[in-house]
Amino acid sequence: MRGYLSTAETSIPWVLLGICLVAFGLAIPGLGFYWDDWPTLTIMHTQGLSGLWQYYQYDRPFLPWVYYLFYPLLGNSPIGWHIAALLLRWLTVLFSWKTLVAIWPGRVREAACMAVLFAVYPVFDQQAIALTYVPHWVSYFLFFLSLYFLLRALQCQSRNHCQTWLVLSVFLQAAHLWTMEYFLGLEIARLVIIFLVVRRSFQEFKERIWRSLFVSWPYLLVLAGYLLYRFYFLHFPGEVEPNALVLGSFWETPLGFARDFLEIVFLDLSFMLVGTWGRILSAEFILMKSLFFWGSVGISLAVAAAGYYYLVRIKEHDHDPEEVCFHRQAFTIGMAILFFGALPGWITGRQMTFGLYGDRIALPALLGASMVLVALLDWFSHRWRPKVLAVSVMLFLALLFHLQTGRAYQKSWQTQLSFFWQLYWRAPHILEGTPVLSEHEILPDMGLYSTASGIVTMYGTDNEPASMPYWFFTRERKFDHQLDRFQAGKDLRGSFRSMAFRGKSQQSLAVFYDGTRCLRILDEGRVENQVLPETYSGIIAASELGQIGAVSVDPDVMMPPGIFGPEPEQGWCYYYQKAELARQSGDWQEVAQLGDAVQAHGKRPYDPIEWIVFIEGYLGSGQSGKALELTGVVKQENPDYIPLICQVWRSMSASTDIDLECFPVEDE
Repeated sequence: MRGYLSTAETSIPWVLLGICLVAFGLAIPGLGFYWDDWPTLTIMHTQGLSGLWQYYQYDRPFLPWVYYLFYPLLGNSPIGWHIAALLLRWLTVLFSWKTLVAIWPGRVREAACMAVLFAVYPVFDQQAIALTYVPHWVSYFLFFLSLYFLLRALQCQSRNHCQTWLVLSVFLQAAHLWTMEYFLGLEIARLVIIFLVVRRSFQEFKERIWRSLFVSWPYLLVLAGYLLYRFYFLHFPGEVEPNALVLGSFWETPLGFARDFLEIVFLDLSFMLVGTWGRILSAEFILMKSLFFWGSVGISLAVAAAGYYYLVRIKEHDHDPEEVCFHRQAFTIGMAILFFGALPGWITGRQMTFGLYGDRIALPALLGASMVLVALLDWFSHRWRPKVLAVSVMLFLALLFHLQTGRAYQKSWQTQLSFFWQLYWRAPHILEGTPVLSEHEILPDMGLYSTASGIVTMYGTDNEPASMPYWFFTRERKFDHQLDRFQAGKDLRGSFRSMAFRGKSQQSLAVFYDGTRCLRILDEGRVENQVLPETYSGIIAASELGQIGAVSVDPDVMMPPGIFGPEPEQGWCYYYQKAELARQSGDWQEVAQLGDAVQAHGKRPYDPIEWIVFIEGYLGSGQSGKALELTGVVKQENPDYIPLICQVWRSMSASTDIDLECFPVEDE
């Protein structure tokens, strides 16, 4: 048996690394920063690591040590953070496998199947939010390392070695708890594992209990100390008390809380064990006309087939007598990890299947779900090949899911880069205290504070975190029912953790961006406003182009290339934004020259209405012939825009001998 184990110990780490590389590594070159990455990155980039202590002080005051370790190595490089997150995930999975083998030395193949599924279990889809989740993976890794050292302590023969393993294990437990609370519930699962391992050495139930308590007391002491610290000494902001965060409405309506809690648990467990596999086969993921989809299918099939070939070649051997009820023990431990891992999220009312990024509460439970599925397969059949085939099918589906998810994150990053670079081209400098407004969120699944943080980072501010120079607001979320006050000049306030902003609504920049056309900074009176959704009328009047000031800071600190990459190719939107900037200052000659350049390079707009700024440039510089040519282009591409073009001609041209063949336009 030891020979088989040694072979697996040599190869399994590389098999698991290969699976992680395929699932998450292939997408890394095209990934960037997302969601909660931005505020953390903003603090580190503009204030240095010291700013993180204030940023995390109210809920995770010790977490910054992770960034103190990694930021000097990785800096602002998104690729570095993604590689770090992938390697930490691999180490976490690797030591989970070592832990499983330490529990069941005779079940190397089953442990390998569990680890393979754990590596790619398709519930948690936020691996690409790397900078945010590096501390999570560090904490997760420390938990499994602590658990592995505990099992080494229980199985070693030398008393001194046992004590060393035990001390290291308890220290790592404290380290993962004080880093973050995410994996708190796994400490309860640790107690279940201790009991099931200890019971093999004792026949009497009373002896098993006492021995389990003797082994568990250091961990219980550390856990009790952490709970005491978090619930009674850690001061949460505002009026929110820690107990309220944990128990919700239990004290007010216990029956209602229990009903809601059981419903959440049932729905999430069903989704984790069954539903998540079904959604991969839905129309959302099966894109028959996509070459990338079929490429993902091919890669996933190849890896799943190789995985099947590898797993079936791990030879059978005699199981130890205490492992004859393996599937019962695996199911018990798996359910403990699954339930208690997700418990901290459930008791605060969160749900895996509800809300943006809700599946993050499933992260501590991933190994538990993998163990439950393998245990059920072992219960249904004692034949090894059908079990491996089932695991391989799940591996195929999970890889397909993660490859498709990685592609979606890549597209999201390109959308972000397009927005930030266009904003920089259009507004090389924005006066501090400027709110940036939109009708709704313009960067999918980002959040207002994340978009605001990205804007702060791109302009290279040196402000203190408590006084952010810019913020992002949407009408639908912030002042949908306060338009009168907003238009009258109300203060706009935004905050997130230690970040805070305060500005005036009449000193804002209103933007329109949908990812399919060029970014527009809106200005009252422009004819293009007539094709915007009517709801934008409430914020256009507040857009003050005077907030776009002359560049008064070192341009080298803006758009840091480590974060935003090199300046993109000068495509249509580059010329469009530069023309809009020149139009703002009345430099019609510059607008006309940009119009000549964009046509000479053969660039075409995403929407023909974007030709209007160049028509205005030609008219303003006295080149009505070129303006007429562009008018003909717009008429050919979208005749519906001709009434708007005619309004531009009537307002800017004194010529009366040019027949535009305008559609009738009613006077206002």
